[in-house]
Amino acid sequence: MICKSCGRTIENANANFCDYCGDSLREQGFQNIQALNVHHDETEVKEGEKPVTFGNWLGSMLLFFIPFIGAAIYITMLIYWSFSEKIAKSKRDWARAALVIVFLFIFLGAIYLDFVIQQLGARGIDLNSYIRQFYGNY
Repeated sequence: MICKSCGRTIENANANFCDYCGDSLREQGFQNIQALNVHHDETEVKEGEKPVTFGNWLGSMLLFFIPFIGAAIYITMLIYWSFSEKIAKSKRDWARAALVIVFLFIFLGAIYLDFVIQQLGARGIDLNSYIRQFYGNY
């Protein structure tokens, strides 16, 4: 409803007084405003688009835990899911968010690894001799 004194919209239809100016709403009457029907394309499921099942989500997340090649497959699939029009919108958005997080962790991990290597070098630990000790003089 709308306060006739100050002209502001009051969300509580049962209010007796205006939240902004304090005038009585019951004495002067009020106008009801019809809520507009707002359609959100993000939340609607398209007719041809099926919802992503629990098994599909679980498989998508467990892909990372395959030994040795899981991380590479996971990142490859995230890239595919992020840009493919065949994938459901909810999974596509999730893949984009997960891809941003993965790249953020890779970036922060590289910075941390660089810091650790610098600290080891500052303490007099020679990583080259340490690596040669285990792998030989290749």
